[in-house]
Amino acid sequence: MNLAKPYLLVVGVLTILFGVIYLFVPATMTDPAGFGPLRGSALTDIRATYGGFQIGMGTFLVWAAGAEDRMRAGLVLIALSFGSLFLSRSLGVLMDGELSAFHMQGLAVESTITAITLYLIRKS
Repeated sequence: MNLAKPYLLVVGVLTILFGVIYLFVPATMTDPAGFGPLRGSALTDIRATYGGFQIGMGTFLVWAAGAEDRMRAGLVLIALSFGSLFLSRSLGVLMDGELSAFHMQGLAVESTITAITLYLIRKS
């Protein structure tokens, strides 16, 4: 799993970074998505759900990169999480009838990460 370790570290650190952005400056991420102005309660939910979840996931991925016997679990987490994001976003676009540049970028990133991860799982 020679490629798995740096891959897990990169995805883990980037996931933590996005989580920190959602936690401390959520409008940076929610405005481009079209959320509009958010009140305190909604901001708290964004900070917890998007920020906290991504920080936790990223931390797990960095931890998984630390030992050969944990790397597969990290790769499976990435494949399931990003694959689910891709499928849910695709379904949302179909249900809601709006494909924005923001969502096209999300679909591109999510499908690419899922494909690379499935390749690494298969290779291992």
